[in-house]
Amino acid sequence: MGSVMNININLNTTPVVQDGIKGAIAKVHLLAVDVGYQSVPLGFNIDCTYCDWNDISTAELVDIIDSTCANFGPVTSDIYQSVCEFICEQVSDFYARPSGVIVVRKFYASTNESLTYFVPEQQWQECLSLYEDNETVINQLIHQLQAQLVDYPCTPDITINIDQ
Repeated sequence: MGSVMNININLNTTPVVQDGIKGAIAKVHLLAVDVGYQSVPLGFNIDCTYCDWNDISTAELVDIIDSTCANFGPVTSDIYQSVCEFICEQVSDFYARPSGVIVVRKFYASTNESLTYFVPEQQWQECLSLYEDNETVINQLIHQLQAQLVDYPCTPDITINIDQ
């Protein structure tokens, strides 16, 4: 009867995993540029279901993740799945939005253009209690230098339609 050997692997320091993570992050950026993003796709998220994210197809990204995971066992193995989950989590964390911040988009219907801002959630709530109108709130926060213009695409929490 054969014996079972347990081996502990630190995925944070395993070179093949770290190379896979770096390759996956770089591929996300290239895929984003290919579909028209000017910079990093903030909020990009991938998990082991490999679903596309917004207009970014994950097929080429999946190839990188799968080839890294295959170093540890067959696709049906627990270790393969664990490595896959770890890589997906690391890639998603890299593109995660900062905490305590909401994304507000001002959409100008007449020109079909928009400006997107990071706003501290606490300042947004405080200002909203004073003005109760999203457009006035974002304008006040911009004036107070509390809103940071974002120069790359990200999914807004709040969209304000401006009809001027």
